[in-house]
Amino acid sequence: MSEPSKAISSQVPYEDLGPRSLQIGLAAYEVDTKTLNLYEVKRGSGLHDAGKRRQILRDLLCMELQAKSYGKSKGFEVDQSRAHIIFYYGKCSIKQPFALTSDGLNTHFGFPIKEEVEAANALFKKRLFEILSGQ
Repeated sequence: MSEPSKAISSQVPYEDLGPRSLQIGLAAYEVDTKTLNLYEVKRGSGLHDAGKRRQILRDLLCMELQAKSYGKSKGFEVDQSRAHIIFYYGKCSIKQPFALTSDGLNTHFGFPIKEEVEAANALFKKRLFEILSGQ
């Protein structure tokens, strides 16, 4: 697809038993607006090569095209849907309007989520170092 953003607002039916599956990193449903947002989260700090970018974009477009139908198959009333990829450390291999970075999460979600993620990261880092040092 020469212009991936054309997939926004397009839909195809979701089928549970399709030939391949995608792992969704995060799903967020807004009850008031009946909006389902699906996310893949990348935590690496480097850019991806061309082959990996194509794979990421293909998976993201599949999520975009099936998000609304997927939500309905799980029992949600979905009027709107979107798929995004979060490049947490800011190195975006996919362009807007699909990409988010940690700096834009608070605005995207409408509340201070980045601080909560950073607190969880600090806790896991502390615990990992305790395990590695034998404490």
